[in-house]
Amino acid sequence: LKARLEKMEAMLLNDASNEHSSDSEPETTAAPTPFDDWDMGTIKAWIEDQGGRFDGRWSVERAREEAAKLNDRLAQEAA
Repeated sequence: LKARLEKMEAMLLNDASNEHSSDSEPETTAAPTPFDDWDMGTIKAWIEDQGGRFDGRWSVERAREEAAKLNDRLAQEAA
């Protein structure tokens, strides 16, 4: 799981650096996250394992967004 997250983070960083060097118009869709294909149970477990708080009222899309925010915050703290 950790290796998968690291791979996805590297892909996101690569995509972000490519966006800055591109002359094309920015995309209007949300950037992919490591959590895009995770189910609700897996996201809930990951958030709680990382010390986050999961809200059972969230939609799966919201849970993925919150997991991505937590992942970004953890990466910043580790840097």
